[in-house]
Amino acid sequence: MASLRKICSLGKRALSSWTSKATIKETLQRSDAAQEPLVEIHGWVKTSRPQKHVGFLMLNDGSTQESLQAVVTPAVAQQCRTGASVAVRGRLKKMGNGKGYEVIADGPDGTVTLLGDVSADV
Repeated sequence: MASLRKICSLGKRALSSWTSKATIKETLQRSDAAQEPLVEIHGWVKTSRPQKHVGFLMLNDGSTQESLQAVVTPAVAQQCRTGASVAVRGRLKKMGNGKGYEVIADGPDGTVTLLGDVSADV
């Protein structure tokens, strides 16, 4: 299961080579998801929706006005507040409605790294 890791706990560990880092705009326009299903997205949390068995983060990186949905564990969704900066790694999957993609970060290949948190006072 994916877990939330703060960047300070990672030290200078190199990023995995199995991922393809792309902007959200590039990811949403992809037609080759089957060829390169593992991605890494850096962005800000637009919304966070923890539910009973799964959580969702809507991410934006400024490359487009559209957001990319990341499927995460409920615990991760609770810890990622709106405005937090995150790096999400996971499997790229076509959404059920056929409109775009989502990143499955709650499986064995997925991770969510909190790069910058926001104050709870805001």
